[in-house]
Amino acid sequence: MLPTIRTLTLLAALLCFSAPLFAEVRSVTVPINVDYRHIQQLLIQQVFTGTDNSLRPWSDGTNCNYLTLTDPVVDGFEGRLRVISKGRTQVGAALGGSCISVLSWSGRLETIHELVLPEGQNRIEARIVDTQLLNDDGQAENMPNQLWTIIKNQVHPRLENLRVDLNRPFQDLKQFLSLLTRPQSAQSALALIESLRLSEVTAGDDAVKAMLMADVALPDSLPDAPEAPVAALTAEELAQWHQQLDAWDGFFTYVTKNLAAQAGSPELQDELLDLLLDARYRLNEALVETEQGDSSHSDPVRGIFLHTWQRLGPIVQRIDLEQTNSAASLHYLSFIAAGDALKALDELEASTNIEVSLDGLRRLARMVAPTDQLDPLDSGEDVDPELRKSFNFGEPPPLPDAPIELNFLNWLFSPAYAADVPAAFDPELTKRLNIWIPKHKDMPEYLPLAHKALNHAANATLVKKPLDQSYHPMFRHAMLATAWQESCWRQFVDKGGKRLPLTSPSGSVGIMQVNPRVWRGFYDVTALKYDLVYNAMAGSEILMHYLKDIAIRKGEHTITKNPENLARASYSAYNAGPGKLTRYRDSKATSREKRVDKDFFKKFQAMKKDNPLAVLACYGG
Repeated sequence: MLPTIRTLTLLAALLCFSAPLFAEVRSVTVPINVDYRHIQQLLIQQVFTGTDNSLRPWSDGTNCNYLTLTDPVVDGFEGRLRVISKGRTQVGAALGGSCISVLSWSGRLETIHELVLPEGQNRIEARIVDTQLLNDDGQAENMPNQLWTIIKNQVHPRLENLRVDLNRPFQDLKQFLSLLTRPQSAQSALALIESLRLSEVTAGDDAVKAMLMADVALPDSLPDAPEAPVAALTAEELAQWHQQLDAWDGFFTYVTKNLAAQAGSPELQDELLDLLLDARYRLNEALVETEQGDSSHSDPVRGIFLHTWQRLGPIVQRIDLEQTNSAASLHYLSFIAAGDALKALDELEASTNIEVSLDGLRRLARMVAPTDQLDPLDSGEDVDPELRKSFNFGEPPPLPDAPIELNFLNWLFSPAYAADVPAAFDPELTKRLNIWIPKHKDMPEYLPLAHKALNHAANATLVKKPLDQSYHPMFRHAMLATAWQESCWRQFVDKGGKRLPLTSPSGSVGIMQVNPRVWRGFYDVTALKYDLVYNAMAGSEILMHYLKDIAIRKGEHTITKNPENLARASYSAYNAGPGKLTRYRDSKATSREKRVDKDFFKKFQAMKKDNPLAVLACYGG
């Protein structure tokens, strides 16, 4: 079980009590929303099993006396379930080879169902409480007694065979909750899990909502948290903290990648990628703060999970609406319910001692891909082709052919190295840039060459991910200005006689300051650090994502009535994550953030003059 950061002093103090006194029992509720389209699929699978989604509950085999229903549509009506089916019936007498019709009808049959929860069963049933005939315009019609008898005796029993089985999400949730509790609180945790039950069910506007309820025992009193300052983490604790953040990163990556692969629209895929990147930015910030000795905050993963879940839950529900497989829908119901349960129980964390173990994270992640055999928490640094494919990034930039030596003086020995770069770019120039730490006197020569590499990366990205021609100049200028703002067009710095990649306090590297933790799985970490062209290609892809998939899609240029604000919005997101897209125009931005965005826009304007030597301003020139 993963240790939380030492600042959770209140929880630690609670664990000192071997036999807490409980003065109150509070109920926690978790909704399970079953969309009407899913219920409609179940109705077809269970009841309307004939050709073309039909049901023939009554027929004498002569085609003279029959009742046929087809194409049921399910929705909610005044808190109850409503089913409207197309219908056709005939009652007559077979005479010779013909049929003398006594009664015929065609139109629609509407049934209203009261939703019930059978005692001890984790399922929803629907009992018919009202029935009427409708004409093709939806107006009520009189129902002949003979037809009513047929419907009551033959149709009602079959429609009431509908079952919405919630046992899968119910059992998934129980097993998940069993992995959230600390050993010291096993007794109260077992009581909580055993109390889990379906408490009520209602038909809403968009879905049937079944409420899961559990009883949580609250302690009589909580001990005061100690006021002493929290010491910095030891090396061992810091390693454990790395492990915890890596596990959560693996969780967010696995979930969003699998959901993106199942999402039917690019918009949903973009939303999932933004959510993943935002979570990674937050995890990276937590890691940097801890590595710098700041352990004064309570466990940030809790806040990251809750923030992410607020956005992820609705996305999963929208993906669920696209599914035609009822089993897949149940997996999504399990996942949504488990996340909602964790969120609800978090509000009572001090009394329930919630802690998510590695196995708990794995079980939660596998609810979106239950047949996958991969470890959901694997957060390796290798490029993940499926991750890039899921988010429409295509093939990664080409890798160098050979490792790059780190020694600052390696250029004296002419190492055999040539980058596997696109034919449009000079491999000898790549080699030269990758062993060059330019001094001030070198800038008139170095900056035009770096400018050439950056333009090459921008042009390659424009070929790979087509953009409206009118935005091409803006993208190129934004690319150059971003590299200027982030690195002054440098890939390397000299540290103690060694050529090392330019690295920010947050871990971003190279000419485009790509963060390997935030973009883990998208790019090769070694190449980001030691290959300028590869780093430029990666940064160009990322900037294009923020421009085309977010800023343009969200209409930042139409909202502000200024097309150049697309570049400003794209850079704000590039610099601080997709959640900061509108930072450049946010009155609540910090003074530092405002200064950064203002400086970028000045550089953007300067790059429109296509003068690479303007970057000399970085070096006092």
